[in-house]
Amino acid sequence: MILLSSSIEGLMRLREEQLSSPFSISRDPDSVDDGSPISKWEWISDPLDCPPNERCKPESMVGTMNPLDGNPRPFQGGEKVSYGLYQLIAKLPRWIFDKDSPMLWFGFEADDLFAGGVCHFSVIKGILKANVGRFGKMVEIPLDFVDLNKCVEEKPCAFSIKLYESGAVWYVDDMPVAFAVFTDEVDIISSSKPYAIAYSPQPSINLPVLLDIDGGNVDKEWIWDGVHPWGLRVASGSKNGVIDINLSYTWDEKSSSMEVHPIPVPKKTYLLIEPEEDATLELYYLTKDRSSLIDEVKLRGDKLNVVPISVKGTIIRLIIRDCKDVNIAKAKISF
Repeated sequence: MILLSSSIEGLMRLREEQLSSPFSISRDPDSVDDGSPISKWEWISDPLDCPPNERCKPESMVGTMNPLDGNPRPFQGGEKVSYGLYQLIAKLPRWIFDKDSPMLWFGFEADDLFAGGVCHFSVIKGILKANVGRFGKMVEIPLDFVDLNKCVEEKPCAFSIKLYESGAVWYVDDMPVAFAVFTDEVDIISSSKPYAIAYSPQPSINLPVLLDIDGGNVDKEWIWDGVHPWGLRVASGSKNGVIDINLSYTWDEKSSSMEVHPIPVPKKTYLLIEPEEDATLELYYLTKDRSSLIDEVKLRGDKLNVVPISVKGTIIRLIIRDCKDVNIAKAKISF
């Protein structure tokens, strides 16, 4: 049995037949829809209304076992969210690293076996992954560099997703850990620090919400102490957005150059670079198998250079030659 242990006294109970759709989206009618995650899940019916002769389950149960077939049952919202913003604040159990532990899936997912698409996180044997795409064309991006131990031992972590028209972003504690640029390709360009990045087909922009536990050794009882449905925050967002990131780079002494970690260019993007000395910026279009030079730009030292990138729907690699360091290196990415 897969249980989510309550952190409050007195477990709230739900009828067995209500568990297939246990929550609904609620929004304050006086609030302004500014794209912030202000929606939350609420229980539809009185959780204490359970006759003695009926089988009831605690509110704290996620992926409840179906009494008919013994399979875990997901919590899945019936109402769809457009250009969704998703956040789950959770503290993971220590046994999440066990080989026979259940898988945790959370984010957005169509309920027709992926045909409408997915954009969510998964935790499988202690490895965090970002999943996106649609049926037949999906990408599963490993985020091995994200140490989930901090989400077990220290404090709850905030796992967030932003779905846009041209791409998606996954966050852990407000730090971007994965980007997807929507194209017809399925291609992981990088899965290393500071963030993973991939090409992916666009999923539906209208997707229901998912919090699901699946698999694992059914002969064991798995207690989830820090994962609760009330840790969910969901809202409809905007099809467009702008994200600022600091460029991450490494110095190559042999070539006297700085290589920048690949950056997403779903729409027009601006680079803000201030090198310590005059330098040359090379821009390369990246796929899994090749790197093609797009342009070369001269950078002036001790001056903030603003460089537009107009090759939309791409992932770009940057090399700054003849420069040992920069004072400012940022990207303003439009989705």
